[in-house]
Amino acid sequence: MESAFSESRADGTIESDSEILRLVESAAAGEQASLENLLNLYTDRLTRMICLRIDRRISARIDVEDVVQEVHMHASQHLVDYVQRPAVPFYLWLRGVAANVLLELHRRHLGTRKRDARMEVSLQSPYALEASSQAIAKYLAESGTSAATRR
Repeated sequence: MESAFSESRADGTIESDSEILRLVESAAAGEQASLENLLNLYTDRLTRMICLRIDRRISARIDVEDVVQEVHMHASQHLVDYVQRPAVPFYLWLRGVAANVLLELHRRHLGTRKRDARMEVSLQSPYALEASSQAIAKYLAESGTSAATRR
């Protein structure tokens, strides 16, 4: 019976909890071969997950393999943090790293803007609670600005 920490390899063999733990610990200690073996163990699953979650507008710009490579880079940089506090199985942690990489790519490539204070309207305004287009038009007309100048 395969446990939550076990992992199937491409050749059909099963990696046990102890083998995965050994790879994680030796990779965190700086053994490059263990790091490569560990990350390669999960590459196919990560690739499938990323293919499902990446926005199609981004996938037209960026190859999924490049995203996987970036996930591997982030994982190798933060592996020591995982070893110090392994709250979840390694793959779940790695999947979280992938989700963060995807989130950052979405922000970077889709131009998500940070909140702009100039776009805020005071709640003290008599028109703040009336969000109708007529109330907004009246507010803009009375304030001497247009929607284009408020950006």
